[in-house]
Amino acid sequence: VAHNLLETLRNAFPAKVLGEQQALEAKFELCCQFFNFPGEAEDRSFLPAAENTRGDDDRLAYILYTSGSTGKPKGVMISHHNALSFVDWCSDTFSPLPADRFSSHAPFHFDLSILDLYVSIKHGATLVLIDETTAKQPEALAAFIAEHRISVWYSAPSILSLMAQFGNM
Repeated sequence: VAHNLLETLRNAFPAKVLGEQQALEAKFELCCQFFNFPGEAEDRSFLPAAENTRGDDDRLAYILYTSGSTGKPKGVMISHHNALSFVDWCSDTFSPLPADRFSSHAPFHFDLSILDLYVSIKHGATLVLIDETTAKQPEALAAFIAEHRISVWYSAPSILSLMAQFGNM
């Protein structure tokens, strides 16, 4: 994991990284400025002023990394137009409401999280984060869905199969 992260940082060469510095420092020398979270990053003075990007849909919104066919992380650049098109498609297809409760099962570096994060924000819905331990236990996931009244679930089909088989669903 640390090797893939280092390759990703070297490839994307971000100006700043927000994360848990102590967990990374022991593994490798960082190639960019790092802000420890929580802590110094709570002071947002290091952030640049927001720019108005309206009318420039081709601008880079984010980079998703895949393992690629070689096993080496490969960055896929996603434009604002691409991201907004996906969010709009999800909105039109699923018609979420402000009363909906989205699960956030996928880690934020995985493409499935785009629906959870941005579609819930667009519609003023609630986003419920699933902790790492619960995410790995089908029975705990099934209980989590009931307890948190999740109304929108987006995951790999294998997760649903495991919950059906072992989660008493």
